[in-house]
Amino acid sequence: MRIGIAIDKLAKFHGIQRVVFELARMLRRRNKITLITFEDRCSEELIRRFKKIRVEFLFFKYKNFISSRKYSLKEYAKEISKSNLDIINSHGPILGTASSLSNIPTVLTYHGITKPFNFFNYFWWLSMYLNYLPSVYLADKVVAISRYIKKELETYYRRKDCIVIYNGIDTRKFKPSKKLGRKFREKFSIKEDEVLVGYVGREAPHKNHEFLIKLTKKLGVKLVLVGPTSLKGDKDVYIIPKLSEKELVGFYNTIKIYAHPSLWEGFGLPLLEAQACGKPVVAFNKCAMREVVIHGKTGYLANNSREFKFYLKKLLSNVELRAKFGINALRFVQKFKVEDFSSLYEKVFYFYKTLRTKEHK
Repeated sequence: MRIGIAIDKLAKFHGIQRVVFELARMLRRRNKITLITFEDRCSEELIRRFKKIRVEFLFFKYKNFISSRKYSLKEYAKEISKSNLDIINSHGPILGTASSLSNIPTVLTYHGITKPFNFFNYFWWLSMYLNYLPSVYLADKVVAISRYIKKELETYYRRKDCIVIYNGIDTRKFKPSKKLGRKFREKFSIKEDEVLVGYVGREAPHKNHEFLIKLTKKLGVKLVLVGPTSLKGDKDVYIIPKLSEKELVGFYNTIKIYAHPSLWEGFGLPLLEAQACGKPVVAFNKCAMREVVIHGKTGYLANNSREFKFYLKKLLSNVELRAKFGINALRFVQKFKVEDFSSLYEKVFYFYKTLRTKEHK
């Protein structure tokens, strides 16, 4: 099949971009992949990364939000229609809408919108909701990345026919590795016997960094934070803004516990990556986190801050429990293998490509 993958932004290698990359990499084995995106919203580094896996590009100019939405959607759709693609998988509202307006069947992957946490955040949430509205309604099929996100689609968008396909992780890359753990400690001057708690996440109010920093300081354990942030490190907190994929695997293999204090996740990819490296996890019992952690088996799901502290303290003091949860985690993540994730998408794409072909006969 000739598959187009549409994404509005490719500036940083965050959650959605990483999911799109893995999907393109796996689908490329049997299909021709074209990435549809805005050239002026891409980083050269990510363009090179996608070209390395032999993905072609269809570029548009973004200009600004208003012109891209109000005046250019039909133009984008016209150009997409000329692309000779069999199907498009969209991961964003603007090019998702444009793809649905073209003559090519479109499957939208909906990653969710962060819940409003205060009065001002509500208006941002509303603008994002309205932004996604046409792409959700016009798509031939909508894929939710978790049951939690499926419920969001059903509740707010009244889209009852959506299906769930969980994001996948490459368990051949994310796995226990003493070698990568040792290299990570050497690079960042971390002692062999240091007990570390780790967290991966960009800085945002719902990511709850401050809570984890205060908590680990209270418990007297050192913390490693990975991701872009304005926060400053000290003798108890290591701040690492960016890691390569191998270094990220090394990070997971260095920490003893992965703590995820985020208050909202549409999926929670780092939780699975940590478990794939045999690490127990602690997260809040919210959103999609309860779908990627088995409470009392691969980690703990806390109902409040007090419980989060209790569970983290419990794992820190019990080496045998950490090892037991780590073994359980390695088995659990087999449900989320990237091969299964891409195979499910391929089946959905083939079905809607065939369906649209029959309708036009």
